[in-house]
Amino acid sequence: MITPAWHIRNATLADMPLIRQLFEEQGMGTVEVPKGIRVAITPDNIMLGALRCEELSDGAWYVRPVVVFDSVRGTGVGRALMKDALKLHPDLRLVAEGYCAGFYDACGMQRCSWDEIAYEQRHECDVCPGRDTCGAQPFRSVPPKHTLTFLGTTSGCGVPAFFCHCKACEAARKDPSLRRGCSGVLIVLFLLFMAENLRSARSEMKSAESHEPVDKKELLKNIGKFILAAAAIVLGS
Repeated sequence: MITPAWHIRNATLADMPLIRQLFEEQGMGTVEVPKGIRVAITPDNIMLGALRCEELSDGAWYVRPVVVFDSVRGTGVGRALMKDALKLHPDLRLVAEGYCAGFYDACGMQRCSWDEIAYEQRHECDVCPGRDTCGAQPFRSVPPKHTLTFLGTTSGCGVPAFFCHCKACEAARKDPSLRRGCSGVLIVLFLLFMAENLRSARSEMKSAESHEPVDKKELLKNIGKFILAAAAIVLGS
């Protein structure tokens, strides 16, 4: 088995001295708490880079920022951190300095208008002394063309991490405790199977009362659905 070069996890308080050093070395200001920060760590517990996500007033999540140590630039650490952030926050946005735009293009982000950026992020750029020379470029994640949405769900065990804009999903975006996990979705599927089986059973009873022959293949098919649904509930719980 090949050991991966690094893994990504949530930052802890113990990581903060090195994260502060990394942010300051890259001219990204300072940060005091690990909230919203994910770090790339080697099997020997050596930090390679960090990415901080923050939810702003428009409800979207913003990369603020992603940074890696100079010694590992070009090795894929930054791209891995971006991929991880996109899995956690499908609606991801950021403002990049012009020289970094190619990196975010390569990460699958798309260039967007300033109107799609939260007010506080735009204001931060407007008052920045280097605004006229840095070539700031806003980005957002590419909206999925086709998504499978369960109300208030989150990613895990194959459940899509996409959200619609119904009240349940909007609430789940703001409060992760409201998101349903895999088991919740399986229960919904189980109930749908049961409703379909009940409908079929009623139809078969009517056929029996009218002395019409019962379709044994259809009956076996419905029994199979019931068994599969029950097994899914057990395995998903």
